[in-house]
Order: sequence, then C-alpha cells, then structure tokens
Amino acid sequence: QSLQTLLSQLGITLPPGTSYQAGMLFCQIVATMVAAAHPAVATVERAVGKRKDGTIFRAWLSVGRVEGADPPRFVGFLHDVTARQRAEEYERRAAERLAEVARLGAMASMAASIAHEVNQPLAAISTYALACERLLGRPNADIAEVRRALRQIAEQALRAGDSIRHMRELVRKGVGPEASAGDGIGSTPP
Repeated sequence: QSLQTLLSQLGITLPPGTSYQAGMLFCQIVATMVAAAHPAVATVERAVGKRKDGTIFRAWLSVGRVEGADPPRFVGFLHDVTARQRAEEYERRAAERLAEVARLGAMASMAASIAHEVNQPLAAISTYALACERLLGRPNADIAEVRRALRQIAEQALRAGDSIRHMRELVRKGVGPEASAGDGIGSTPP
C-alpha cells in the first residue's frame, strides 16, 4: 500500500511531495514516542527531503508532540541542511588549504636553513683553498700552515656532508608539522 494510505490509516497527514523516506522516518519516530513515552521532541539528523521541484536534499527531521491533544498529535519539520553542509565543506577545504600553505612555508624555511648550513662550509672550503694557493705561491712556503689549511678544508667538507646526511634522515623519518625548520641543523660548530 502507498505511504499516504498507511499514514491516513494512522491519522497522520503529511504535505504533498513528502519523500517516502521522510514519511517513514516520521512514522517511526511517532511510533517510538508513543510506545516508549519519549520526550516531547525528537530529532533525526540523517533524513532526506524532496523539494517541490523534485530535487533531493539532506535534512534533519524534528518531530514534536502536541501537548494536550486527544488523540495524541505530532508535528514534524524537515530542516534543510544544504547551506550548513556547504559551509562545513567550505570550512574543511579552507583548513586543507591552510595546512598546505603551512607545509609549503615550513618547506621554504627548511630549504633556506639547508642552503645556509651547506653554504657556510662551502664558503670556508673556498676560502681555505685560496689561502693554500697563496701560501704555496710564496717563495718559502710554510708547508705546516698549508697542511693546517688543508685539514680545515677536510673538516668543512665533512660538516657539509653531515648537514646533507642529517637532512636525508629527517626526510626518511618524516618530519611532522611540530618540528621546526631548524631542528637538528647546524649542530656542528663552524
């Protein structure tokens, strides 16, 4: 039998165009309220409504008991939550965009920190190499001084390698958003 026939037998009148699902939900809520002496108002958040133009929409179905009515009467309201859902979706997308911007900012900061940490030893290597060249260009070159400069070149090359190795470890482990851009960088003194 049709929904309207079933409802009329129960003494329930729904407006024309009410979706089958909304009508059945209304009946279930009313039956529960009558059988279990439920409170005066009940709400179902996941209902489906049908507009006059036939489009389907998500809704809340609220059912209330009419006080003092004999026999008992109930009133139901479908609350269209389309605008609310759109706002929630917009908010979710905005939060995703904000998180992406934060990730990009952290990556830019980390890239600047990496560049700084690698450029420092490279600049030192260049300076020590030029010093070695000048020292060796002297007529009476001090070989001990050249050796000290060469050791400094080796130390700075190791420092640059350590910075790169540490960054690889961070990438492999996955740096969380709570880590700062400079975490673990620059731990080797100049």
